Amino acid sequence: MPSGPPPGGIFGRMRPLRSLGYPAFRRAVIAFLFTATGSWMERLVVGWYVHSETGSVFLTAATFAVRSMPNLLFGPIGGALADRVDRRKILMATAAIKAAIFGLLAAYTLAVDGPIWVVFAMVALGGIASTFEVPSTQALITDVVDRRDAMNAISVNSFGMRAVGVLGAMLGGAMLEVVRPGWVFLTGAGLLLASTVTMATLRGYARQKVANTEGILKNALRGIRVMFGIPAVAILLGVALVVEILGFAYNSVLPAVADDVLGVGPSGLGALTLMAGVGSMTGVALLSMLGDYRRKGLLLTLITLGFGAFLIALAASTVFPLSLAVMLGVGAMAAMFDAMQWTVLQANVPSEMRGRVIGGWIFAVGFGWVGHLALGAIGQVIGVQWAIAMSGLALAALGFGLLVFARRLRTS
Repeated sequence: MPSGPPPGGIFGRMRPLRSLGYPAFRRAVIAFLFTATGSWMERLVVGWYVHSETGSVFLTAATFAVRSMPNLLFGPIGGALADRVDRRKILMATAAIKAAIFGLLAAYTLAVDGPIWVVFAMVALGGIASTFEVPSTQALITDVVDRRDAMNAISVNSFGMRAVGVLGAMLGGAMLEVVRPGWVFLTGAGLLLASTVTMATLRGYARQKVANTEGILKNALRGIRVMFGIPAVAILLGVALVVEILGFAYNSVLPAVADDVLGVGPSGLGALTLMAGVGSMTGVALLSMLGDYRRKGLLLTLITLGFGAFLIALAASTVFPLSLAVMLGVGAMAAMFDAMQWTVLQANVPSEMRGRVIGGWIFAVGFGWVGHLALGAIGQVIGVQWAIAMSGLALAALGFGLLVFARRLRTS
């Protein structure tokens, strides 16, 4: 059990921030924020670096693909490990590993004018670390709060992640204007080390109990079979796979939108990412105020439909201020979709499977590399705006189809 009900202090009396009444949750969120800031900076800088070095929309999108490809192999394993090993220790280890990878990226881009494939290899290694980080992060959130506060805690944490996305975008974009990419990578490494230190001080949370001693791989495969045997979970994992391919792939071509369509440079890319972060903060803030909303599946369906509509608007815009405004909606829909799918997934499985269900989700979204490469290839051939428009139309069609036909999801 977590460390008891929220105290009667300021957070306990504020419904949108109720989960922050748990001391262990507050400490965990601080560590998560350090990790997220460093990761956002790395993502932005890698995309810009590859696009500026190669001028290729496809290769820029491919950096996102190699980051997500490891999910297919390591996602279920990371989920099973999160149900077997102290999640705090996993998060300490992954933050330290990613800090080392960012440090290597810094050294390489500062000291060597070498082949671009080395950057891709380092990004892939960071992607492997993330497959172990995400299940432990999401499962640890519900270790440190009571179950009735899980949706609020997930939303509050997601709000924080998006808020630091704003910070990471501003800081990364501003730094790229005045210093070389290596120094931005080095800053990200420092933030990851700060996360490791903070997580080491976490106390007062429920460590998971392991009821069996079967191997990690066998346990992961059994977890996948169980999850796909739960109808609501199976549907949601399928939706997550498709939305990852159609929706979230837009990130991989955003550097090309900033440079080729809008002509605004790295600071403009930072501003676009910033506005997505502001929108995502707004979206998850709205979710946190809903509390334990009953029609979660219906809300997720409407968010999917809205996500597609905003991507179509982004594709149509060639005016920088308008694109900034549209990115607010894109960011809100993306963040709300993430928070809601995590909430619905964990609400439909036993507590001892929380890590594995997120591992199954990571496996599903691991197919996102298909979207990144497809969007990059289409953008390279017929233009990045047409590529985004096609993704948006397909995503809107999915949302409409779910609204009409997926009764089991709507009522979950």
